[in-house]
Amino acid sequence: MISELVIPPINGRLLLDVDATQKDVSFQSTIEHIDLDAAAVHAVLATLNRREITELASSIQFESARLISQFKPTGRTAAPVPVSTLASQSFVFDASVVLVGLGIHNKTTKDLKKNVVSQVHFELGHVHVRGNNRAMNAGQPLHFPELFVYLRGLRMGFTRTTKDQERPCGDFSLGLTLQATSKPNDRQELVRAYQLRSSQCETIIYTETAVAIIDLLDDLRESFKDIDLSNEVKGLQKLRRATMADTGAIVPTKTPESDEGQPIALFSAMCSLELEGLRVVWRVGDSIPLSPRREAEDLVLSFTNINLSTRRDNAAKLVIQDFQLQMVPTSQLPTDRSLNSALLPKVVFNVAYMSTATERRFAFQAAGKQLDLRLTSQFILPASNLRLSIASALNDIRAATNAASVSQAQVGSQTQDWLKHKRLTSLHIDADFAGAVVYVQGRTMADPQSLASDLLQGKRVPQHGRYGQFGHDNTGSNTTLRAPGVALKVEYKDPGITNPSLNAEIKVDASSNILFPTVVSLVLEISSSVKEIVGELVPQAQTEERRLSGRPSAPRLMSQEKLQAADPKAIFGNCTVNLGLRICRQDFSLSCQPIARVAAKAQIEQIYVTVNTVRSKEHGQSFALSGAFNGLQASVQHVYSRESSGSLEVQSIAVSLMNSKHLGAPKGISVITQISPTKIYVNVKQLQDFLLFREIWVPADIRKPAPAPVPSSSSDSQAYVVRRYQQIAATGAFPWNATLSVAKLDIQVDLGQSLGKTGLVVSELWVSSKKSSNWEQNLCLSISQIGLDSTGRMSGFVNAHGVAVRTTIRWPITETTKAQTPLIQATIGLESVQIKAAFEFQAFAILNMSNLRFLMYNVRNDGKDQSDRLVGVVDINALQAFCTTTSASQALALYQAFERLIQEKQTAYQASLKEMEQFLRRRSTINPQVLKMANTQAANSENPLPKGSLRLHTKVMVSIDNVSLGIFPSTFFDTQLFKVEALDASAQFAVALHNSKLHSTLSLALGQLQVALSGVAKPEARRAFGEVSLEDVIASASHSRGGIILKVPKVVARMQTWQFPTSNEIEYVFKSAFQGKVDVGWNYSRIAFLRGMWNSHVRALATRLGKPLPQSALQITTALDEDREGEGQGRDASRGGEKIRAVVKVPQSKYQYTPLELPVIETPQLRDMGEATPPLEWIGLHRERLPNLTHQIVIVSLLEVAREVDDAYSRILGSS
Repeated sequence: MISELVIPPINGRLLLDVDATQKDVSFQSTIEHIDLDAAAVHAVLATLNRREITELASSIQFESARLISQFKPTGRTAAPVPVSTLASQSFVFDASVVLVGLGIHNKTTKDLKKNVVSQVHFELGHVHVRGNNRAMNAGQPLHFPELFVYLRGLRMGFTRTTKDQERPCGDFSLGLTLQATSKPNDRQELVRAYQLRSSQCETIIYTETAVAIIDLLDDLRESFKDIDLSNEVKGLQKLRRATMADTGAIVPTKTPESDEGQPIALFSAMCSLELEGLRVVWRVGDSIPLSPRREAEDLVLSFTNINLSTRRDNAAKLVIQDFQLQMVPTSQLPTDRSLNSALLPKVVFNVAYMSTATERRFAFQAAGKQLDLRLTSQFILPASNLRLSIASALNDIRAATNAASVSQAQVGSQTQDWLKHKRLTSLHIDADFAGAVVYVQGRTMADPQSLASDLLQGKRVPQHGRYGQFGHDNTGSNTTLRAPGVALKVEYKDPGITNPSLNAEIKVDASSNILFPTVVSLVLEISSSVKEIVGELVPQAQTEERRLSGRPSAPRLMSQEKLQAADPKAIFGNCTVNLGLRICRQDFSLSCQPIARVAAKAQIEQIYVTVNTVRSKEHGQSFALSGAFNGLQASVQHVYSRESSGSLEVQSIAVSLMNSKHLGAPKGISVITQISPTKIYVNVKQLQDFLLFREIWVPADIRKPAPAPVPSSSSDSQAYVVRRYQQIAATGAFPWNATLSVAKLDIQVDLGQSLGKTGLVVSELWVSSKKSSNWEQNLCLSISQIGLDSTGRMSGFVNAHGVAVRTTIRWPITETTKAQTPLIQATIGLESVQIKAAFEFQAFAILNMSNLRFLMYNVRNDGKDQSDRLVGVVDINALQAFCTTTSASQALALYQAFERLIQEKQTAYQASLKEMEQFLRRRSTINPQVLKMANTQAANSENPLPKGSLRLHTKVMVSIDNVSLGIFPSTFFDTQLFKVEALDASAQFAVALHNSKLHSTLSLALGQLQVALSGVAKPEARRAFGEVSLEDVIASASHSRGGIILKVPKVVARMQTWQFPTSNEIEYVFKSAFQGKVDVGWNYSRIAFLRGMWNSHVRALATRLGKPLPQSALQITTALDEDREGEGQGRDASRGGEKIRAVVKVPQSKYQYTPLELPVIETPQLRDMGEATPPLEWIGLHRERLPNLTHQIVIVSLLEVAREVDDAYSRILGSS
């Protein structure tokens, strides 16, 4: 026996009733269960196609025809029936076929390489097919025959067998009902109506499902490729033509095109498709390795009901009920809703279509109810597993066959032909969705196995917070968010004469959300899950990259050529685009309840963003983006307080982005942002509310940053710079230009009754940043005016006009592998600064400065010495500063007032924390002693790095044209003033490393120095008590004359030092010169007056400090001549009988000084005495100590600053 094909019993009944007016046919048949094996069918077909069977069938056919021709029947034939009678007869039929069941089984041949056998089991349950055209009134037959198909159950299962182990790899089950009847349409025309209904449809997909189907199809193709059915096909075609000829049917030809303006019906019949209980499941299984503590979760897509119906010729409606997508653990039933799921209760789609011979028009409408989204804080983990499982299936499909690409190419060509002759002239889309409710749930504390695993791996566990703000029980933290509703409208028109247009707008409804501190724990858990996924993917990606390329490749961004060659027409072509996004009012609140009564609120009134096309003849077409943000507000306030602790208010923000070529630039993108007047209010009286809000929302253990890695040596820094250069060399420079403009910035700070109120106003602020294609970036900042005004116990103001800042950085891209630091340049300009400071309603400091210019730039040295040079230049036109003898004590009092304010707020903050701890049963879970020990250990572990030698050539030049410093005895209304004036003052300092030695150079030049105790004229109209005019004080001090104590001509001094970085031996060269004679006009009365001013300063400052001040390093003493005696002799000091000495106490120096040349220190000559001028030692000053004092006081301090600058330069820019 070749093969066996079992055909079950088939029962049938045929009734035929023919009369003069009607033909009535009734047919009923029952077929028992059929069980087919695809291999048996293949064997039978192959046997029938053998040559011996074909020749036997031909012989039987020939002999039968010959036998029939020999035995023809004789007798009278029946009378013919008239044609008119046959045409008038109606045909009525009623047929019913019942199939008990059908089973088809097939399996592939065993693959010796894979040792895998794929099998398919197709089971068709009870099938009942009934068709008739019999009318209910037994009259004429129905115009459209009726067809009813009932399919109780259809199931298709796929399995794969490996090493005698069978595992499922796919399952599909379906039960449906098909009805074909006739119904009247909206025009009362009787049309065909089809209704397809499915009571159950479930599909289970595994990773190997597609591979098994491909294997089965390949095996069937290989099995049937040697079977020739061409003769049977030709016979069926002949039979079909003969049947149609007998019935008088006309074979339809090509349908002619309708008129250009006549619409073509899309749906000539009414169709209805209803699917109930539709479910698609993606089984993860063991396709990917999972952690032992993780349970596999499957992806389940389900619909309660899907109803697609067409009631008009060119319209259709789709209704989806309970659209649900979820990730279900394997231990849970797929019918139950899981913790990670999304449910859309109802969504309705309406589609309308109209077509002519050359045009097509579409209209879509969609509406959906509120989406219910439920997530856990670790939803990323199962989502990542699903992504890996699907990716594994796709890889298996690519490895199994490449037929999909061929079929896709064929479909693409057919679609192009279908769209070739018709133009889309109109498209309307209207969609409206009711928003969403997002519920996020954290991990519970009742999962000891998972928590123990996390603790062993050093991962973050669920936290309740120090005050229980992250959760109050073992149910874990959770939060609920409400997403606003979204509406979409799209209109596309193509008239054919002009360019098409696309108009679209998205509207987001208003919404309000309140978040509680529990969301912090959720964010931390989500972040931990992301880090875990990234930690697993990065090693796999690195391993795959090494396997493919053998070495890790440097990160590369989009190349410069692609960015600059991007064509906006590639997206929308010549279409005129107008896109809009409108977001209505959004309210957002962060509440601290029930822990504290502090809440933060933020709201924005409206956001509108548009994208438009810009077209010009010179530059073609491009896109422009603009956005408007209106009514931005934010505040932090105690619920029981009428005043807010802090607030922010911005009226509007406008943003515009477009191609730079429309603004005159050759290429790039330009961004312009304009901010309307902005108000910021800070209430320091309620500072504890800020601290309390921060403590609850961001506790110390969370906001503590991770320690930054410290480079082990300078080679690490060099390697980092080299890597940066490689990245820059591999990245294209895309030019852009950004501008920010702020009309006004108003910051008000309420410091309470102890200090008062302070306001900062910044007017006309704009910032511009430009980046060119040669890796040069410029930043410009300009401020018209900065005003700081204080009222209350602390009063005064700071006014700055004409602030301008410009910085430039250029990265040199060279072919050499040696890294070079970028070139930088910074410029700061300030027209004028006016400062008045007062405390306790008494002014104590006044400053006026004009025309400040600062310039800083670096220079790369390409010679033998590869150290960079950093140059700084400061130029001041005029500097005037005035104070009183009590200014130091008042400044100290102001500082102490700030300290008391900070201490009061800290005390109030600690009291609030204690109240919370008393209110809650839960005590602090953080031991302060443990934290203190940990901080102490961390502080002890930080060993300061030794100070290295300077690698940077630093040079600073300072010049001041006019300096005026003055001290009033008590108030600014006094009639005497101790004044110091200097003209044309300049200083230069340079330090560099030459031959392993630090070489520093200090140059000082003073055009003229004058010290005087001058008289000041009283102002004509004295202002109110405590009210001091800055202009009046400066004017009166500038016009003060007389009382010269010391007047020094031009002085030039220069000192150079050499030392090893770790040595205290100083080699120096010192030179100084006086270009003129000195005027000295001091006497006992003036010295006594100055001594009284000093004593007033010391007493006031000691009173504020609460302790006596140490003795000053500078002492000025007087002694009467020993030759004079008498009671009144000492009072005539002006006659020259008194000697004034200046004593300077210098601390013991740790440096040893060695002059390389004999110091040149000129002795100043008095204008009245000339050559008879006594030496400096006569007044207590020793010239040989002048180089030592210059080095200890000036150069050592400047070297420390130079080291800080060198470290900052190396950290920020690197060293070449």
